[in-house]
Amino acid sequence: MTLFLPRKLDYARFSPKRKALAFAWGGGYAVGFRRNRFYSHMSALALIVFILVPLVEIALFIEIGGAIGGGWTLLLIVLTAFIGLAAVRRQGFGVLAQAQQQMSDGQPPVGALAHGVLILLAGALLLTPGFFTDALGFLLLWTPVRSMLLETALFSLFGSFGITPPSDVDSSIIDGDYRIRDGDD
Repeated sequence: MTLFLPRKLDYARFSPKRKALAFAWGGGYAVGFRRNRFYSHMSALALIVFILVPLVEIALFIEIGGAIGGGWTLLLIVLTAFIGLAAVRRQGFGVLAQAQQQMSDGQPPVGALAHGVLILLAGALLLTPGFFTDALGFLLLWTPVRSMLLETALFSLFGSFGITPPSDVDSSIIDGDYRIRDGDD
């Protein structure tokens, strides 16, 4: 959030109550916070998740239910949930073993944990009834898709801060500080 202190307030337009609040909060100046781009992106994401995804799911239910019948549609939804949960369980145990192996080698299991979070998200999507969420869940169970998402997320996070990984590191250089001491110190 960005703080801005724009202008001296014009008290002639304010009611007595608003004048008191304006003076107490801003000391006579209009003080406020400008909305950051993060909040506008989050509101767009909330719109997609809570309005558009259910509309897509309803349209798919109607289309597929009309094509194969209502009972087969429900059976297909339950079947994809069970198949998806079995796949999530299998891949989750694989990622857990990979994380334990990395920890026993003395390495931080950051990649395995990130893959585990995406597998957990895939399980949540597969448990949600619907064909669109099932398709997204099965996509997240595919390792190349998870790797691509993680690379994109890391690039968007660290690319925006200007942090780039070192391209060629000279291992003969040791960075450090030093201090020259006299005999009197």
